[in-house]
Parts: sequence; C-alpha cells; structure tokens
Amino acid sequence: EVILPLRKIARFALAFLLLQIIYGGFVAGLNAGLIHNHWPMMSDGQFLHESVILEKDTWFKRLTEGKSGVQFVHRTLAYVVVGLILFLFYKSSNYSLSQQQKNGLNSLVVIVFLQFTLGVFTLLYSVPLWLGLTHQVVAFFLLTAMTYTLHRLSK
Repeated sequence: EVILPLRKIARFALAFLLLQIIYGGFVAGLNAGLIHNHWPMMSDGQFLHESVILEKDTWFKRLTEGKSGVQFVHRTLAYVVVGLILFLFYKSSNYSLSQQQKNGLNSLVVIVFLQFTLGVFTLLYSVPLWLGLTHQVVAFFLLTAMTYTLHRLSK
C-alpha cells in the first residue's frame, strides 16, 4: 500500500522538529528559560508577553535574539510539533503498516508527550540543570524516533 501521504506529513513534522531543536538551542544559549516561568501563558494571562514586542528593534531580532521572543517561538513550536505528530499518528490509522512502522509512530507519540511535559516542568522550575539536560537528551531521542519513523515510512 502506498504511504506517500504519511511520508509527506512525517517530513513536514521533521522540518518543524529541527526548527524547534534550533530554537531550543537559542533558549539555552540566551538563558531564556529563566524568564516567564509560567505556563500555559507567558505571564499574568498573556499568551504573548509585551517584552516580545519591545525587546529588539526588528521582528527578526525579536524572534532570534530576544529572550522573550525566542522563548515565545519555542513554546509555540512545541504545540505545532505535538500537533503534527498526533496528526501523523491519526492519519496512520488509515493504512496497513508494518510492525516497525507502528513501533516508530507509537514511540513518537510517547516521546513527544514526555518531551512536552519535560519542557513545561523545566520552565516552571526555572531550568534546574538536571531537568534542562534531561529535556535536551529527550530532544535527541525524539529526533531519533522521527528519523527512524520517516525511514520506516520510506520502505
């Protein structure tokens, strides 16, 4: 059975996951996890904290160099990545898949929820070292699971 649509979704999800990992590096490099330690809003009921707009003089700099902007993008991309993986999992139910393909998709769902939860707690607890490192290590496992799943969907 042709699983081309699943492969396209997985490639799209991989692209967003790579962007999310890059933004995770920005968050770590700028120590942006030490601010706005609330969830699901950035603070005081604000989805987009006003400092995102005030921090730098251009939108590009706000979203790549500003602590608030980088954290906002990383938070938002987390929802996108979770949504894409859940969409991929949902769409996979329309196909007859091998056990390896099912294992890849199942591992993606488990790991992305673990990663999301770790991200929230890392933020809420103001990035204790062990939690920040765990969040980074699980990002590696999520990327590994995504790569494996995409490879299996290409067979």
